[in-house]
Amino acid sequence: MRSRPVGKIPSPGELFLSRPPRTVSERVKSKVFFAGVLAVIITAPLMGQCKDINSRSMAEETAFNQFTLDEDRLQGEYASLGFETMLRQGGKSARRIYDKAITDQLVEISRRILALAPESARSFKFSIGLVDDSEPNAFQLGGGVILVTLGEIAEAPSEDFVAMVLAHEFCHTIRRHRTAFLTRLKLAVTARAVDARLAALHDEFEQEADIFGSRLAVAAGYNPGSVIARFREKKSKNWQLRATIFECAAAGKSLEPEAMSFDFFAIREHARKLLAAKGSGK
Repeated sequence: MRSRPVGKIPSPGELFLSRPPRTVSERVKSKVFFAGVLAVIITAPLMGQCKDINSRSMAEETAFNQFTLDEDRLQGEYASLGFETMLRQGGKSARRIYDKAITDQLVEISRRILALAPESARSFKFSIGLVDDSEPNAFQLGGGVILVTLGEIAEAPSEDFVAMVLAHEFCHTIRRHRTAFLTRLKLAVTARAVDARLAALHDEFEQEADIFGSRLAVAAGYNPGSVIARFREKKSKNWQLRATIFECAAAGKSLEPEAMSFDFFAIREHARKLLAAKGSGK
């Protein structure tokens, strides 16, 4: 599966012929951090917990959905066109932007992951967009449209973390969660039913996207350690379960502690400068 190309995808050397060297402190921090994360993945007693999780197949039937695939794709197009209006209505001044350096690298990560996606992924033309919002977030609008905030790039601890986030959103798309959610909303009868059913459905879809997304990203060679560490910091039962899902994806796998296909830290610094410029009004 190939995502929709965004121009020519340069090699890392072409992108960063004049990049500044990464500081010693950043190199040391990245090595120490990932070494610790790898130990967590290897030593966690997961085999019993992972049996049911890893038995799930992405080929299994998706949630009930009254929308056709064509309608699913149109939902993404309409949501994409009205995205900035929706943000303004919510009191946000963020807007979609295009930055070649960041977008090219997101596309490259996406291609690596989607190359391993199931046949059903071919029903969608994936595209990656950027939003100049400082809040870390990524979301799919349906039909293959994925948006990532600058805050997500600026705050991510590693390229692997970003890969896990993208894979999660791809699986929301492939499993058609957006229109399945809208289907259930249409069928709900009372406000109370809406609250109860949709809350449960949201959790179910998040777990599905975690299970299948983490599996895809790990198969592509990415390490979920930084995601696991982030989730383990949160104490709720739901976040602990999500951390376990990512541990299960890596259980028994031989993964490198760091898998850099480009200088992630230069990209992260670039995203931070873009946000700083926005904050200063430049």
